[in-house]
Amino acid sequence: MGRRHDYRAAFRQVAAPVPGDPRPDDLQPAASSRAFAGLFPNHRMVEIAAAGHFVFADQPAQFAATVREFLKPL
Repeated sequence: MGRRHDYRAAFRQVAAPVPGDPRPDDLQPAASSRAFAGLFPNHRMVEIAAAGHFVFADQPAQFAATVREFLKPL
């Protein structure tokens, strides 16, 4: 417990699609989200306006539509 691990090399090996959703009012800065998501070769960033960290509660219809679109290729 309390150790910090660097998973960046492992993330680069993930071939599955990875969603992301940077927002200005999120707990993590958008630049950090983009840098983190960029480690995954098949990431896709989506910004949902007027949503906080719990986007599924703030914008449920837009969240559901985004997830459906994301899962279509699967």
